[in-house]
Amino acid sequence: MSQGQSLYRQECYIMENFNFDKVHKCMQALNWKYYDGEPTVENLQGVAERLISDVKRIIESGEEGTWFSCATGGFVASGHLIKGDWRLRLEFVVAQWEGMLE
Repeated sequence: MSQGQSLYRQECYIMENFNFDKVHKCMQALNWKYYDGEPTVENLQGVAERLISDVKRIIESGEEGTWFSCATGGFVASGHLIKGDWRLRLEFVVAQWEGMLE
């Protein structure tokens, strides 16, 4: 299977199994809206698809690196090079913190 086919299959798997309803309920509970109002589940799916497509495009361009990500509106789509194969990932992040290096 080619890299492009593998990425496509991963994208389909993510979109079919990611719990967009849970994200929608979380956003409602937090009164989290996008610039054009409260998103629907379909809007959330569209945002996720665009981010995953952006990550796939970076990977397929041959850009050097082992990790790429694109994020907006709480979603983070990323690609990780693991043992020579790319793995796609989709997350919805409500809070995050990193330590500072001195």
